Amino acid sequence: MLSFGHSAAGYLISKKTNFSGLWFILAANIFDLDIFIFGPGHHGAITHTPLMGVIYLFGFYLLLRNKFSHKFFFWIGVALLSHLIIDDLSYWLSQLGWEKPLTPQINWFFPFTRSFNNSYSATEVLTYYFVTYSKLFYLEIFLSLYALTIFFRDKISGDVKE
Repeated sequence: MLSFGHSAAGYLISKKTNFSGLWFILAANIFDLDIFIFGPGHHGAITHTPLMGVIYLFGFYLLLRNKFSHKFFFWIGVALLSHLIIDDLSYWLSQLGWEKPLTPQINWFFPFTRSFNNSYSATEVLTYYFVTYSKLFYLEIFLSLYALTIFFRDKISGDVKE
C-alpha cells in the first residue's frame, strides 16, 4: 500500500482515541522510511518486520512517555501493526483465492525465519500494485475516501483534534 492508504488507516485508528491523529499517521507510515535504504523491494527487509515494530514502539515510548498515557502507546502499536497487515494484505487475499498468487510481503517471524529478498524495481512495484494485484489499490482508494469523509464531517462539526 502507498502512503496515503497507511495515512488513512492511521487517521481512522486515531478516531478511536482522544489523541491527535498526527502521531498515528506517523506511526502508520514509519516503516516505509526504509524505502530510502532498500528501495522499492523494502518489504523483504528486516526493517519491515514485527520486531522492528517493537523497536519503533519503544522509540515512541522513550520520546513521549512523559507526555502521553499507556493507552496512547497501545494505539500507536495498533497503528504500527496496521502498516504490516495492510502491506501483506495482497498475499492474504491470494491465499483466499481472491487475488492472483503472490509471495508474502512481510517476514512475520523474523528473526526465527530467514529474511527474503523482494528486489523489485519501482516500475515492477507500481505495475503489480495498479494492474496485477489491483484489489489492494481499490481498497486503498476506499479507505482514503472513507478517512477523508470522516475528517471533513468532523471538520464541519468542529470535532477535529489538532
